[in-house]
Amino acid sequence: MDKQDYITLLAHEHLHNWTGKKIRNNLERLNYWWSEGFTDYYSRVLALRSSVITLEEFVEEFNKFFENYYLSPVINEPNNLIETDYWQDYAVQRLPYYRGFVLALYLDNFIRENNKSKSLDNVMLDLFKTSKEPRIFKRLF
Repeated sequence: MDKQDYITLLAHEHLHNWTGKKIRNNLERLNYWWSEGFTDYYSRVLALRSSVITLEEFVEEFNKFFENYYLSPVINEPNNLIETDYWQDYAVQRLPYYRGFVLALYLDNFIRENNKSKSLDNVMLDLFKTSKEPRIFKRLF
């Protein structure tokens, strides 16, 4: 694991405090594209914004995601099969990460193009503000 992989892994796992825990739904396995893909997207975006990775590294990461997604042998796998095949097939396991990443980028660009003062950040902030209280410590003991 190189430095960039380590940084994005730490960012990804830290972001799960929001995407997947604070902002979540009851059908998590059907929505791994959200909890994993959006988390991967924001781990790269935030690493760039905080100058932890360079623009060149950022573009390299984005290109890897697009290549992996569009060349995936299971690109057309429906979400209900992802739920059942997730732990049996590595390509299926990776698909929600790629699918959610591409969707997050698309939505971010769509929002920016149609409302110059808004971005996916605003949507995420609204989701965070309106989500239920965190459950992480509720039943700890």
